Amino acid sequence: MSLHLVDGETHETLEAALAFIDECGQALTSISSRHLRDESSSSSYECCTSRYDQQTYQPEVIDGLWKDFTLQPSPRWCGGDGNCATPNSVGETIKTTRSRAKAGCAKRNRSRDRQRVEILQLRAEAEVLQQRVAALNSKQQKLTMVDGEGYGNSAVGMTQSAASPRQSHDLLFNVWKDLANKRRRLRKEAQDRNRQLRELYATQVTTIETLKRFLMLQEQAKRSIRFATTYYVHSSFDGDDAALLVMEGLHRGLGQIYRDTDRALLSNGLSAITAPFVQTNINPITDAAAYIEVLNCRIVPFDFKVVGRAFWHEITKNYLPNEVERRQSPKAGAEKAISQAFTLELEEGGDPLKIQFRYAGKRVITQHREVLVLLGQSQLLEAFGAAVYGVHFQEKQWLELSELSPGVCLVKVCMGMSVDFDCELPTRHQFVDRMCEMLSKLKQQGFESVLQGVEQSLLLAK
Repeated sequence: MSLHLVDGETHETLEAALAFIDECGQALTSISSRHLRDESSSSSYECCTSRYDQQTYQPEVIDGLWKDFTLQPSPRWCGGDGNCATPNSVGETIKTTRSRAKAGCAKRNRSRDRQRVEILQLRAEAEVLQQRVAALNSKQQKLTMVDGEGYGNSAVGMTQSAASPRQSHDLLFNVWKDLANKRRRLRKEAQDRNRQLRELYATQVTTIETLKRFLMLQEQAKRSIRFATTYYVHSSFDGDDAALLVMEGLHRGLGQIYRDTDRALLSNGLSAITAPFVQTNINPITDAAAYIEVLNCRIVPFDFKVVGRAFWHEITKNYLPNEVERRQSPKAGAEKAISQAFTLELEEGGDPLKIQFRYAGKRVITQHREVLVLLGQSQLLEAFGAAVYGVHFQEKQWLELSELSPGVCLVKVCMGMSVDFDCELPTRHQFVDRMCEMLSKLKQQGFESVLQGVEQSLLLAK
């Protein structure tokens, strides 16, 4: 009875040890191997218990053992290799093994707990970051819906729910890509605008330098054509019937304004000139005829339409209306015409001259240029203190105003005069030469006077 009780307690102890060994695994196996030399603790246990159960005891021996159970040593347990151990030593060994295994398992459990805590913390942080990413994606989708035109169609296909990390990456990539394209486009536009401004600045600088050079040439031309002879001029207007008939014929002879002007400028080479230029040509035709040509090219730093109005005002400021002007049909806005009849008295070195002029003029304005044409028929009435008959002038003047550059006007003047000396004088050859020289100077100074008045009026108006 008592033997079975002892065996049951020992058996329960061993079962607890084996269960602990199974739970702790390799740690307990390594600890048990130092105390038990068998291949496994379970085989040693079976060997010991089988031998212990196979021993036989007499009843009196059993009673003695039962009485002195706590004082007498327990029977020896033998292992498979011949080494035996008492039950007390086995229990102590099991307790030592259990305490060591518990210590090892406790250490291992604390490390595993720390790992689990760290994993839980990382999972919590990952969840918080995922929530922030989802909130940012939702906010980005709202901004994309509001400013869809500014960023293109990069987020059209995105849903309203929280986007996945891959979709979030694609969304941010598309947004940055659109911003980069927009930045590149703005930079290209700025570069184009900068290049245009540089070209405009270079053009303006070139225009200013050209204008300065032209004005210097113009001043030199003005100084070169100054004459020592002083003319004292007095003019009187007369519009009798004979003058009206002459001016009517002159108006009919104006012809095609543009075609005649282009032909005149092309024939003398003035059409190709774009710089200040002055030239006077006296070409004798016969002993009693000559052709005088005066060419001028000037630069005026004003708009050609403004300069045209100033020229027209200078030409017509002493104009008196007559029947020719009232009878002709006006043309709306584009054409204007004048008729002038006056007598000019002047002195050259104390010698008086008297010339009768008859003019008919027309002005044509277009978008790109302005043309003034004057057709005249005149005669010499008095020269060098004596009356003269048979000296007639046929002249035609072309004045073209065009735009050289914005705000700069190019003035071209071509004056041609045919002089016929149908008179008998003892010194006609000398008289013809002197009269041609005087008329060329008179025309040149007349143009300079008109141009000076135009410049003064423009400066005062500015």
